[in-house]
Amino acid sequence: FEEMISLSGFLPSMVSRVCTLSMKIFVTNAFLSDWFAQKQSIGKLGHYV
Repeated sequence: FEEMISLSGFLPSMVSRVCTLSMKIFVTNAFLSDWFAQKQSIGKLGHYV
């Protein structure tokens, strides 16, 4: 979110912020949780949540 403001100079819409939250932050958090837990496999594969 902060990178979008600094590069473009305007605030993104609420839809863009929700998309960034659900598509980037939550996915990254889930991936890192599985990674650090050293699981043999992950529950979800691909783009579908």
